[in-house]
Amino acid sequence: MSAIGATVSTTVQRDAFWATEVNRTKLVYVNNNNGSATDPANGVYEYVDGTPRFAQGFYNGITEIVQPLVTQAQAAATTASAQSTNLSNATFAKYFVFPGFVRSDNGRIDTTTTPGVYVNTGYLDLDEINIAEINLQGGTGAYSIAYYTSAFALISGAAAASNDAYVSTIPAIPSNAAWVALSARATQGSQRLVVAVKPAKFLDGQPDAGLLGNGNLFTLLRSPGYYNNASPPVLVADPNWINSDPIKVTPGYQFSYDAYASTTVSVFRYTDASGAYAGRVLGTNANARNTISAIVPGAAAYTGSISGTTLTVTAVASGTLSVGSVVGGASAGTIITALGTGTGGTGTYTVNNSQTLASGALTQPAAQFVQKSAGNPGALGAAATSATMPNTIKYGPAASTGLAAPSTLEIAVGDNLSTYMTANGFVTTAGTTPNSQVTWKRTVAPLAMRPANQGKRYIAYSARGSSSMNIITAFDGAGAIVDSVPGSGSFAQFNGLFEVPDVAVSVHLCRATDYPATFRYLIDVPPSGTPVATPAQVGATYGDSRSSTDYPFIATIGAEVTGCAITLCGRSGHTAQQLASDADLALLFAMNPVPRFITVLLGGNDTGAAGTIGTFSATSRNALAGEPVLNPATDRIPLATATPGSGFLRIQYYDLIYRKIIAQFNNWRARANLTGSETEEEKNAKMDAVVKPLIIPLADIPQLRAAGEANYADYSDPASWARKRYGTMEAASINGLDPIDLPGIFPFDMSLEVPWSTPTDKTNNRGTRYYDALHPNRQQWKEQWFVIKARRLS
Repeated sequence: MSAIGATVSTTVQRDAFWATEVNRTKLVYVNNNNGSATDPANGVYEYVDGTPRFAQGFYNGITEIVQPLVTQAQAAATTASAQSTNLSNATFAKYFVFPGFVRSDNGRIDTTTTPGVYVNTGYLDLDEINIAEINLQGGTGAYSIAYYTSAFALISGAAAASNDAYVSTIPAIPSNAAWVALSARATQGSQRLVVAVKPAKFLDGQPDAGLLGNGNLFTLLRSPGYYNNASPPVLVADPNWINSDPIKVTPGYQFSYDAYASTTVSVFRYTDASGAYAGRVLGTNANARNTISAIVPGAAAYTGSISGTTLTVTAVASGTLSVGSVVGGASAGTIITALGTGTGGTGTYTVNNSQTLASGALTQPAAQFVQKSAGNPGALGAAATSATMPNTIKYGPAASTGLAAPSTLEIAVGDNLSTYMTANGFVTTAGTTPNSQVTWKRTVAPLAMRPANQGKRYIAYSARGSSSMNIITAFDGAGAIVDSVPGSGSFAQFNGLFEVPDVAVSVHLCRATDYPATFRYLIDVPPSGTPVATPAQVGATYGDSRSSTDYPFIATIGAEVTGCAITLCGRSGHTAQQLASDADLALLFAMNPVPRFITVLLGGNDTGAAGTIGTFSATSRNALAGEPVLNPATDRIPLATATPGSGFLRIQYYDLIYRKIIAQFNNWRARANLTGSETEEEKNAKMDAVVKPLIIPLADIPQLRAAGEANYADYSDPASWARKRYGTMEAASINGLDPIDLPGIFPFDMSLEVPWSTPTDKTNNRGTRYYDALHPNRQQWKEQWFVIKARRLS
């Protein structure tokens, strides 16, 4: 859809306009329904699947908020500037991740006063984002939005006129502003934040050199806590520190770190392609500014011996040794901490673990992902925000290695390719770019891709398109089009999964400037070694309706991706209390043959309200959020409880579910049907043949429920999402299971989703990642199955 097709006074006039079929591709603005300029039905509508709904990309609130957006949309073709942004509706929860508020007297972030009442964004880099819209509830002593210099000195801010009042006007950005911080009431309610993300930066300005995570990687440190100096490092919950999710890196590239750190903090924590520990780099100065250069370890094979803490390398068969890398073949957790006479080849190096190791073959695993830790400027105040504390983490080719920028694009699973669309204009159906219309954004040139023999390639897309243009265009090595996703109509919505042909070497992408869009790059990497599951085996899902036969495509897509038949054992509409009963688990436990793997997704029918989830550890993220702390020695529900009653916290039910599943399938000896007359060899053969299911916990994901539905406010509260996310992961972890953090992998932007309402519509896909902001759609489940396969089954 394009600009406003009609401005009318009532919803009756809106429907009359759409009675003419040709008008149904146009937006309609209702501005005075029931004779009131503030009527809730006022707003901008679009016609989708025979039903009018508020248009995505417009805020359906009061007229004074809607009108500027309408004006912006109407004037987009003539007013778009050279700095036009890649617009995306960011969720409240994505940015407001820290406790406390911005003080209006000095601009510092206060984490001690009125705990749990306020949340804040920390410092956001104005080089990377613009604040496009706010509607934040605050108080007279709290800045809802504040601007700072590059040295984090307060410039100005805006506070609510009275306690619990809203701030909806964005102050002009001062010319010397480098950072912005926002604070709001912890319960989202009607609060709103929309962020416009500026075009991404690339290595040395080369579009084919790989996305750098918006330039300064310090801006990607979004979660409270730090990784300590253990080997492997352990996450420590401490709001004075911040850390990042895993970020794809290239072995041999270099990090330049200049931020607040300490000698007991792992500023870089490496993992390999499977998620296994691959090394770490500690801070060099205690609780102060740290300036560190680190080379990302690559794969290496060499001959060496260790005496005390000195590693002596006598031969290098392949690769280059790096500080921070794991020494494969030495005692567990041994890493290289410093160079001696060796600088990547033969010579001496210092290791962290003292030992005696005779000369032999040693290895160095290649790092594929990094997690970073640093001091939290918002919590540490002046200590981490002085004029001499740059708080920057840069990444690029290591000059000492002689590496050039890569010639092919390497993007991690889930990366959003829309950040590469910085040129004005659209891509024609012939694959050409003859125009520079500001209503469209496209890639500057076709993006080079990984060779097909490194994994099947897909692009999950959600974008607007029109006739005579392509949303996705794939080219072979000669520049000929081999496949495409053509648009149609006028700014129509398209969602799907594009399978990149094996002969394709590059893709051109295009999106509408004024609408949100995502293009997720996925690679189905061929497994190395023996796969966990084989086509002769079966898998299973367990949980609520999101793992049930309500959505049979879950099994179909799971079979396509994993190669195994999938049985859906979820129970529609059931809470964690019900799912912990023997009756609910009976279908899973009766499976024959026994499943080789079981995914478990819990929490969909638990509100997540404050005080209902709980935690078994006083240092967990849920404990920091104020959830009741349980004693794991005395507060766990007995395993023999067939039907647990009410009165328990959700984490107790989650824990019972995992313990029951483990107990059911952990009896290998009994399931081997031993008679007692077997030889040891025969006994081992029988026990080896027993299927031992791999239990794959999935962290709970966000949801939205429509106003009027039972407990809709609790279900739709980002704080509830966080409590269930961390509660489901904690319950898995205390039982020795390794959960997959789905919200940490996928960018769930709930502003793009349509809230769930009764009755459940199991047919129409109304959102981007969800059918209805509760049940993941085909596209999201396909991405989840890819991650499950890559991280647990390969």
